[in-house]
Amino acid sequence: MKRRVLLRYLSRRFLANTLGAILGFTSLIELLDVLNNATDILDRKLGVMGLVHYVLLRLPATLDQAITLGVLIGGVLTFVQAARHNELTAIRSAGITIYQLGGLLLPCVAAIAFLHFLVADQLVPRSASALSVWWQSTTPPGSDRDDSKDKPVWFRVGGEIVAVDHMFDGGHRLTGVHIYKRDAEGGLTGRITAEQGNYKDGQWKLSGVVETAITPRGATDKSVGNETWDVRLTPAEVVELGLPASRLSMQASRSALEGSRPSNRAPSFYEMQIEETYASALAAFVMLLLSLPVAFTPLRSGGGTGFLIASLSLGLLYLLTNGVLNAFGESGALPPFVATWAALVIFTMVGTSLLLNLEDR
Repeated sequence: MKRRVLLRYLSRRFLANTLGAILGFTSLIELLDVLNNATDILDRKLGVMGLVHYVLLRLPATLDQAITLGVLIGGVLTFVQAARHNELTAIRSAGITIYQLGGLLLPCVAAIAFLHFLVADQLVPRSASALSVWWQSTTPPGSDRDDSKDKPVWFRVGGEIVAVDHMFDGGHRLTGVHIYKRDAEGGLTGRITAEQGNYKDGQWKLSGVVETAITPRGATDKSVGNETWDVRLTPAEVVELGLPASRLSMQASRSALEGSRPSNRAPSFYEMQIEETYASALAAFVMLLLSLPVAFTPLRSGGGTGFLIASLSLGLLYLLTNGVLNAFGESGALPPFVATWAALVIFTMVGTSLLLNLEDR
């Protein structure tokens, strides 16, 4: 009975502190982001509603950044408040160890981790894609901010490599289409060049087509005129491929790796997307672990700030280390599995070692 009452009490305080920290970090990041981009948004004649639309599209990505740090701050505040009121002394005198104390908060952390997983896997990819499309569609043509001008889009679809010089009408009309055919070993076997491609009735119709066959004897061209391009590719996917890389859901990443979805990044990028989604959710448990040393803080006697600084420093160092390793993983410099899970394992070991040392003192 006492344990159940303690669970409810700590859970309410921890959730209040964590949600408050997440809200605070999210608001601060959103404010700074809007201030940084307000001029561009207003220059596009989008007005106040444009600012609101931008904030809403950026919100999932901001939450994704804030949740992990929010759990750390929530745990630290919870234990600091309990230490100030001698509640931790009473809890430990009742025979509840520091590990059991952390265990009482695991259901709350699990709920936050599940929420983070949904945000990272479902909301962030959709909002990031929508933001990129909206930002590109509102860019004045020919302006310095128009990232699409004079930049061909390259991507893989099935076993083919494709380059598109320009796209119009939301990806429904393409000009300068180059399709490179490959064999099972990746060798070039032919090329199809089309002046224009139009998406109609679920199919791509190519016009001004020239087919080039490549054999050991050389290359031969043949003018075809018009033909249907048999490929699983939608106009929305073409537009997305022409935009800066954004977060993908695990399903989309797996499809890209299997070749059933067009892709324009190295396989390591898509492998990292899958691993990062799991790791970002589990980071909440590491943050709880790193906040537990604060439970040893004798704040009423005016000491123990070292534990507080250590917990915060380790949490921030984890975020920094994880970000650097993820960058190495996406570039292919490190195996995706190592790049994603190394920081999680290392800081779990550091947090556990620190708790064992403090418990023995």
